[in-house]
Amino acid sequence: MHGLDRTDAVNAMRLGDIVGEALRNVATGTARTFLLALMLSALCVSLACFDGLIARNALERATAFVASGGSTLVLNSKNGIDGRRCDNLSSLSNVQAAGATRARNSKVVARALPSSGIPTFEVTTGFLRVLNAEPTAGRMGVYVSSQVSDELALYVGDTLPSTKGDIPVAGTFTHPDDGRRSGYQYSVLFPSVPSGGYDECWVSVWPQDGSIASLLSLVALTPTTDSEPPTLSQLNSTGGVRFDGGDDYQERPSRFSDIAAAIGALLLGVGAIRLRRLSLTSARHLGMGATAQTLMLVIEYLLCGLVAVVLTTQALVWCVSDLNTADVPAVFANLVRIPIAGLIGGLAGTVIGVAFVRERQFYRYFTNR
Repeated sequence: MHGLDRTDAVNAMRLGDIVGEALRNVATGTARTFLLALMLSALCVSLACFDGLIARNALERATAFVASGGSTLVLNSKNGIDGRRCDNLSSLSNVQAAGATRARNSKVVARALPSSGIPTFEVTTGFLRVLNAEPTAGRMGVYVSSQVSDELALYVGDTLPSTKGDIPVAGTFTHPDDGRRSGYQYSVLFPSVPSGGYDECWVSVWPQDGSIASLLSLVALTPTTDSEPPTLSQLNSTGGVRFDGGDDYQERPSRFSDIAAAIGALLLGVGAIRLRRLSLTSARHLGMGATAQTLMLVIEYLLCGLVAVVLTTQALVWCVSDLNTADVPAVFANLVRIPIAGLIGGLAGTVIGVAFVRERQFYRYFTNR
């Protein structure tokens, strides 16, 4: 038992010696840690940033497509839309918001502009969410477009002085003239409890889902014999009927960056061992075992690899940090695979390289140094 304890103590001491030797090699520069870490970081950062910038471009295009109304469907049926059913579409998967709207017979006439009226619409609460004009709890009133707000200097909490009295302003919304459905760029919206028939149902769908279009027929009221069938259109078709950025991202030239990082790091690992083959075979000649030497080199490489992983992760954070989209975590997780692949590839290269170190080659390496 005493001999077994002593053997365990020796093995523990040897492990400590291995770790200590690896740290000394790193500290003295024998392991070329700085150079290897620099080269591995350059490899991983360049590949990760290349892939990250492509991902960033795809996300920005997607955000612009959604913001422009490209992903919003409009079901048009004069007085034929059930507002409550339309609002309830927001509970479906991939539906970001849904709401109904109808034109009011009378316009709002501002006292400052008595000669012209402002087009007005009666809308459901869900419609405001489609326009990104989130209803404010406890605040009653109308929602004015940015053009009306700028022209009459109106802000949230103000009142719109009209010829029929002051109207409280609960919020504002933006509806640019960039190809999207006209009529709302200069308008006033009156929120209301869904009742009766509405003219249109707007549904913001992202990611785009073809099955949603077939479900829009459910929001139509029972048609009369003389009514026209509902028509389905896109709020803004200038960016195309379908967003193709997802397909472009899947076929991007940098999709194999993780494989490239692994191969490049593997070659770096093998090359680093080859540059040290004389000192490594010398250590073997002096009695260092192959397992101990492999473990020492793996520890040295891990220190280099962790530096590369940290630097690459910081670069990736910079690439995607200011993007305001729910897809960022998934994209970031996808990009992190690149430095991880580099770390694994370098470890494999280190093990492969040291596997070809032979003590009998010491004299040949010594004479050819």
